[in-house]
Amino acid sequence: MVGRLTGRANTTYVEDVLRAGAQVIIDYGTVTGTYRSLTDRAQGQTGIPYVLINGAFERVPDAYRLLDRPLDRDDRAEYLAGYFRKLQERTRSTLDKVPPSDRPRVYYGRGPDGLETGGINSINVELLTVMGATNVAQHNPHRLDC
Repeated sequence: MVGRLTGRANTTYVEDVLRAGAQVIIDYGTVTGTYRSLTDRAQGQTGIPYVLINGAFERVPDAYRLLDRPLDRDDRAEYLAGYFRKLQERTRSTLDKVPPSDRPRVYYGRGPDGLETGGINSINVELLTVMGATNVAQHNPHRLDC
């Protein structure tokens, strides 16, 4: 692991990846046209196969299965994918027993001063939704009643 190669706030450079002797670049997170373009560019600059994996919570089992090919860990990948699916089902069934009014209200803060929050469809706050929490800043961006 050498750092972030594409997007804003890169923490590494093409030269670092080449110097590390990487055989594959694996990027896990948001998948958009912009990120696809950045990965194509990085692959072209390095000549190293670049795997862009959708990091959405619901897609975690798919990510395990996708990684079995470059990492040659088929049995482990399938085991982890199955385990995660069971965990997702258990989480949903537990959440179904909690009335919406009893679910937590949270403020998800980020940025240098902690005063930024992720958007409603942001991969950064997706887990809050999965767990049944409400990010108060998304529903009332001008006032925080935490």
